[in-house]
Amino acid sequence: MAATLLRDFLCSFIATVFFAVLFSAPRRAVFFSAFIAAVGWVIASAIRLQGLSEYLGYFVGMLFVSVFSELGARHYRMPSIIIFFPALIPFIPGFGIYNSMFYLVTKNYDLFIPALVQTLLTAASIAVAMAVVNIFFSLKRKKESTNDRSEQ
Repeated sequence: MAATLLRDFLCSFIATVFFAVLFSAPRRAVFFSAFIAAVGWVIASAIRLQGLSEYLGYFVGMLFVSVFSELGARHYRMPSIIIFFPALIPFIPGFGIYNSMFYLVTKNYDLFIPALVQTLLTAASIAVAMAVVNIFFSLKRKKESTNDRSEQ
């Protein structure tokens, strides 16, 4: 299990670095983004390896990535999307999308529907985690700005 998690960490770290460079992310954000992506992916993998739900793994891993993207954005004083977008790359269910379309094109509808449902549930668990963190930080920013106005 440890070797699998180490492999997952390294692969997701390297993939995120390359995508961050491809998208011209600032150098100071590249390795932070890659690190949180790798840790988030290892969290998701560890949850799946424990026999828990694949969707729970994606959800918890993306919660980690989203929270630390927001915190990193505050630390590095840049928009959170600069850190978040490259860190999202390991979580994209590309293989599921490919399989779904392959089964559709080859008219294998018995496999198409389950593959599509699994891909959509994976994407939904990722989106819900992103939304939860975004709402939390939006409310926190709104509360901070309200407190700043009341002090003036």
